[in-house]
Amino acid sequence: MFKQKKWGSRCLKWALATLVTGLLAGVHGPFGLEAAAASSVSGQPIIVVSREAGSGTRQAFVELAKVQDAKGDDNITVEADVLNTTGGVLQVVAGNPAAIGYISFGSLNDSIQALSLDGVAVSAEAVRDGSYPLARPFNLAWKEEGLSELGQDFMSFVFSREGQAIVESAGYISPGSKATWQEQAAGAYDYSSDGYKGQLSLVGSTSLTPVIEKLAERYEKLNPGVKINVTSNGSTAGFTAALDGTADIGMLSRELTTSEASQVGHATFALDGIVVVVNPAQSQLKNLTLTELQAIFSGQKTHW
Repeated sequence: MFKQKKWGSRCLKWALATLVTGLLAGVHGPFGLEAAAASSVSGQPIIVVSREAGSGTRQAFVELAKVQDAKGDDNITVEADVLNTTGGVLQVVAGNPAAIGYISFGSLNDSIQALSLDGVAVSAEAVRDGSYPLARPFNLAWKEEGLSELGQDFMSFVFSREGQAIVESAGYISPGSKATWQEQAAGAYDYSSDGYKGQLSLVGSTSLTPVIEKLAERYEKLNPGVKINVTSNGSTAGFTAALDGTADIGMLSRELTTSEASQVGHATFALDGIVVVVNPAQSQLKNLTLTELQAIFSGQKTHW
């Protein structure tokens, strides 16, 4: 279901150690997770959980959190357990009190605990006003020569009042007047179907996939003659598909680079925060500074 690095060695050792701790404490739950509170996690190796290299979430995290080497390149520790889906990160962090990872704001659930960064808790307001340090745009991109009429109509729906309501109901943040489609502010106009027919393909970020699928489902109901195919394979793949025309629209969960932006059309349809998450057993841990975050994810700090 997902790819993970070194699960068999590092995480198995953690599980065995925690099992012994739990048995000694008289705890009968699986691996004694109920006993893995601050005292048992303290001093244990930190299990860094990261997305794969082609992930827009990882690229945005590295840039915004400045987990970079002297050349500005990705400096996430090679010891990190690498997962290729948001669901994979959630599963590992929820199952391991010593783990720390990062996910999209819209993917938060009760199985994990979100940390504040530099004293700022993640929220829609903090992402929109820029006070939360790990805020990013969700972008759609298309071949520079232009979108088909069907593609333009879908984009018009995404930026409409109804489309932006779907964005917010999915847990993301409408950019409002900060983003426009054909000179109309996001969420400021109503969409009406013109009866288009045909197929549309969207390819890219796994973080965008859930909200895009909701948007596609509603658009198809309003336009019964349209079929939208959504493929999740990472932001870099989404950009490439948009650039070479193998997809109508690419999905990117990060800013486009200056070079990328010069080669494709693009628009921001939502805002998101990248949330640093730990296991709920770490209830005493509420906040990290960006300096501490950099030390953990670069491998400089290796134990809780």
